[in-house]
Amino acid sequence: MEVNQNAQEKMTERFDSFDEEHRALEEKANHFVEKIEELTKEEAASEKRLSQLREKLAKVNEKHATLSSEGMEKERHLQQLQATVRSLKQVSEDYAGYYQGVREVLKHKSELPGVVNSVAELIRVDEKLTTAIDIALGATSQHIVVTDEKAAAKAITYLKTNRLGRATFLPLSIIKEKQVPDTVLTKRKKSTDLLVTQVN
Repeated sequence: MEVNQNAQEKMTERFDSFDEEHRALEEKANHFVEKIEELTKEEAASEKRLSQLREKLAKVNEKHATLSSEGMEKERHLQQLQATVRSLKQVSEDYAGYYQGVREVLKHKSELPGVVNSVAELIRVDEKLTTAIDIALGATSQHIVVTDEKAAAKAITYLKTNRLGRATFLPLSIIKEKQVPDTVLTKRKKSTDLLVTQVN
């Protein structure tokens, strides 16, 4: 009987020990479950953050591509403008479109003291009237304005000596201002108004 009681006590002790171990293991398991849940939440938050960063990166890449494309377009446009400016500068320096004699005098005006410029280069008019003025002036637009008759004579000698053609010179020293009577101005004003109205 005593042996049974001892055995029972030992069994009770072992059950108590198992209970303690079971509780400890259960606590550990609960702790691990909590940790796993915490890590799962952190992973979900990280995934969300990563997704947001990928989205942001895609937008940045798209913006970069757009800006790069716009930059290339602007660069092409700038190159075209520079080419146009170079071309116009070349035309201006070479006086393309002028008669040979006029062109040669204007190209060498730094060597010909007293040469001012061509009438076309000296006249500034409203852009809307450019065509009308060009037609009205005709060949006169290529006449060369010089300071005086000596400058004209030197330029003529230069053309003859080098067989570079002919040109018409307008010495400022002999050009006289003409006064237009008021009656003519009034008539011209009406005609000009009519002309401008028809041109517009």
